[in-house]
Amino acid sequence: MIIYMIIIALYVISSAVTMRQTTGTIEKSIKLSITSGENAVENSLEMIDMYLYENYYIDSPNSISNLCFTYLNSEDAVESSAALQDLSRIVSSIQSWTDNLSFDMLYITDPSGKKDTWLDAGDSASFPIRKAVKEIIRSHASGSDNTILKRYMVYDYSGQRQILRVMKFDRCYFAVGLSNKAMIDLLNNAKYSKDSICFAAEDDGNIIFSSAPIGEAIVAENDGRYIEVMGKKYLQTGYQSDKTGYYFGTLTDKASIQKELAGTRIIIAIALVITTLLLMLSRLYVIRYIERPITKGIQTMHEIEDGDFDTAMEHHTPIIEFNSLANSFNHMIERIKLLKIENYESELRTQKATMQYLQLQIKPHFYANLLNIIYSLAQSRDFDTIQRISKAIVNYSRYMFRDATELVELKRELEFLDCYMEIQEIRYRKQIQLEKDVEAGLFNTLVPPFIIQTFVENSVKYAFSTKKNCLIKVQAKQINDETIKITIHDNGMGYPEQVIANDFALLKENGHIGLANVNTRLQIIYDDKASLEFENDEGALTSITLPLIDLGI
Repeated sequence: MIIYMIIIALYVISSAVTMRQTTGTIEKSIKLSITSGENAVENSLEMIDMYLYENYYIDSPNSISNLCFTYLNSEDAVESSAALQDLSRIVSSIQSWTDNLSFDMLYITDPSGKKDTWLDAGDSASFPIRKAVKEIIRSHASGSDNTILKRYMVYDYSGQRQILRVMKFDRCYFAVGLSNKAMIDLLNNAKYSKDSICFAAEDDGNIIFSSAPIGEAIVAENDGRYIEVMGKKYLQTGYQSDKTGYYFGTLTDKASIQKELAGTRIIIAIALVITTLLLMLSRLYVIRYIERPITKGIQTMHEIEDGDFDTAMEHHTPIIEFNSLANSFNHMIERIKLLKIENYESELRTQKATMQYLQLQIKPHFYANLLNIIYSLAQSRDFDTIQRISKAIVNYSRYMFRDATELVELKRELEFLDCYMEIQEIRYRKQIQLEKDVEAGLFNTLVPPFIIQTFVENSVKYAFSTKKNCLIKVQAKQINDETIKITIHDNGMGYPEQVIANDFALLKENGHIGLANVNTRLQIIYDDKASLEFENDEGALTSITLPLIDLGI
């Protein structure tokens, strides 16, 4: 099922990519044609602007400015009439230059109002618009309309829209109207198909003209996208004119673009059908000769994980490698069955030896110091103290050389701690104080032996060396139904950074054997279910988290 979905997805993606590439190619082609046509129109308009500016201001008797001056001011009627005829020829010649103009007009204003004159040229279809434009220019000349001198404007007359260019030279107005038909003919050169629609639109999307009804606004932001026009999908492609400020373009029917993809889609479909058939045959082969044997092999492995070493991997497949693997696996199971008991017993012996070794690593010079203390007490004939310390040493040693692989009750560990502290009180003349805070229900909890004494001894060694009247606090509390937490806190200078970093290998190298050994013992006994953390909180703070194991007594 997944394979079929992948094939369908590949077909859809391939079609979409091909559609996008084809659309992009068509779009670029149309844009080039539109740009070429628009540049032709704009170059024509620019030539008209240059011609009018040059001919108006040139210092020549035949310049527009001199001809207008002669027409308005000459008292000779013949000379005035000749100047007017020359101006009329200029207007007519501009109209004959290019088909891109529907009309052009020259309005000469006379302050006295006696010689206000209109000269215009254009096709008959433009006559109503020319008449209306005359009224607009008169309004501007009288000062009541100041909107017509933008470079290009759209004039709407009785539903017919026209792009106008109006220029003012002193007392003269010159107006040209772009030919909608010529513009459409130029844009038709960019059409991809006969069903394409050419158009020009304003900034707000309102259509100025189009080769076919559009009925809605076209905004430049949709350039390169498919839009819906009159219930059909069209690819909008256009060009924002830098000179006119308007958006010229075409709408290409999506159906005509999709026709280009028909052949490509057929080839893709045939390739996918062949690929599907090959995949189906491959899938059947894989299921029969690979997947099923592997599934049975995994099932056999799970049975072995559950402790059933009497099972074996079946191998009935033409794949030689798999048969060889199955034979090797079955042979390995037989070997595991023979080595299992031996390996288990060896591991127990190794762990026990390791625990005993860790126990024996506790600093032997402690006993040497005790012998020195007894010797000093004997010299001073303090036999009562010798008796006390001897009894404490006996209890301490009896606990010390017990089997390190067995867990002990927490109360036994605390009793051992009392023996140790009694020795320290005699040794340091009661300058060390121990406080214990243990929840009542935890005394029968099982813990590793020496788990607390190691860190108390560490506090005695380091805290007492930096601060007299050393205070050590031991606390044990239950965190939840499965975990207890034991903390040892002293008021010394705290742990060095190398201890807080919890790098136990480095601690052992730097002489902190007791701390490193505790971590090793925890890993052997509890694996990853116990943790050991060091931090500084107005002294050294050690946190030991252990699984809750209660004798239930």
